[in-house]
Amino acid sequence: MRFLHKSCVCMTDTPGFRAAIPYENDAVRSDGWRSSVLHIGVLVVALLVPMAMSTPTTLRASQVLATVFFDAVAGDPAPTLQGIIRIDLNSGIATPFIPTGTANLTFASDLLVAPNGNLYVSSLAGFVLAFDPHSGAPLPSPVPVGFPGLFAFTNGGAQALSWGTDGNLYVATSMGSITKYDPATGTPLDNVVTGLAAPDALAFQSDGSLIYDSGEFGAPGGVFRKTNSGTQTLVPIGTPGFDNPSDILLTPNAVSPARMLVADFHGNKIHSYALDGSDPQIFATVPPAIPDPLPPGVDPNNASNFPSKMLVSANNTILLGSLGLTRRPDNRGSILEYGFDGTLLRTIVRDLPPISSLTRTFGMGDLNQDGRVDGADAALLFLNWNSVGVGDLDRSGAVDGADLALVYANWSGDNGRLAEVPEPHGGMALLAGMLLHSVRRRNGRH
Repeated sequence: MRFLHKSCVCMTDTPGFRAAIPYENDAVRSDGWRSSVLHIGVLVVALLVPMAMSTPTTLRASQVLATVFFDAVAGDPAPTLQGIIRIDLNSGIATPFIPTGTANLTFASDLLVAPNGNLYVSSLAGFVLAFDPHSGAPLPSPVPVGFPGLFAFTNGGAQALSWGTDGNLYVATSMGSITKYDPATGTPLDNVVTGLAAPDALAFQSDGSLIYDSGEFGAPGGVFRKTNSGTQTLVPIGTPGFDNPSDILLTPNAVSPARMLVADFHGNKIHSYALDGSDPQIFATVPPAIPDPLPPGVDPNNASNFPSKMLVSANNTILLGSLGLTRRPDNRGSILEYGFDGTLLRTIVRDLPPISSLTRTFGMGDLNQDGRVDGADAALLFLNWNSVGVGDLDRSGAVDGADLALVYANWSGDNGRLAEVPEPHGGMALLAGMLLHSVRRRNGRH
């Protein structure tokens, strides 16, 4: 996030979840385990057949989580809105979630709820944090000398996050690198790109191609694509009318033709391109209009509402967060909602503290993050059975019957709610309990 004021990025192509979790082939070496698998399979069928006979309800996320970059100051009308906040998309009401200082949280630049169920938060202080997205509790650190909540230290300020199609976490830093991290250990695996000028916008195409930006604060920026065959320039640095990118969003597969949207931090616009960078168009100019005269303290050479983050909502619209024209305590951040044709549908909330990033929330059990808890999520859970990561909903260290019970408990539930898991119902709960009891017996637990 350049200028200690700029944020980062997104991914819209749902990544390949199976790639994130290796098979545990050694788990099927004994006849006893084979018998256990058969027994579990019978119960699985008993569970899934009733599920298939019901129609899962499409779930609409009613909340987003947002990072507030600057902390409150004297005279601030919203002193508790700092760190990470919740925003109700129906009412526009913002409430505190994870306060500044929790797990050393400060200068939060980006955040995302990943397919493995973790909430990752990047900080310009030089690390990435991990929290439980439902409770906000810091997660145990995989770093030997780490504090609770620490996922990884970074080389320079961590500016942007994205979950790769290979199941790894990618981090862009102020030192000009994009680094791939192992989500299980926090270990840096590879510097995918180096030598950039403060990259802070990342997105992945479904074929694994990485889209990213480069460009210092106050200087022209560009957009590039890295593939297995090399690097391509999509939007050259110095393109007339294109200033300084802060986010990149690739439209979902359902939108045709596919487009690449780029938030222009200083230009106060959203640009639209074909995926190869051709056919440039102005998607939207970010409201409200820049006033004349400007408020005190605003640099006339950098007068913008500072659009910071775009997000595809559960309702298949685009949410746009902004830092606002002025700094705290004159809060002018906002969240806007657009159609894919660039039409401004509504202002969800305004007069917020400076919003540097947004992420959708996903209901417990929505493993593929499609807004539904259904058979596709159950299938993902079984693909990762007895492994660690995607599907380990109760964070026990392995995907098992307890996680399947949680998937059922949220079948057709409210995807947007960050609340306690509702109680299962009737015979389905009994079958889930039987499965859990069977697994515990096979593992020697009673």
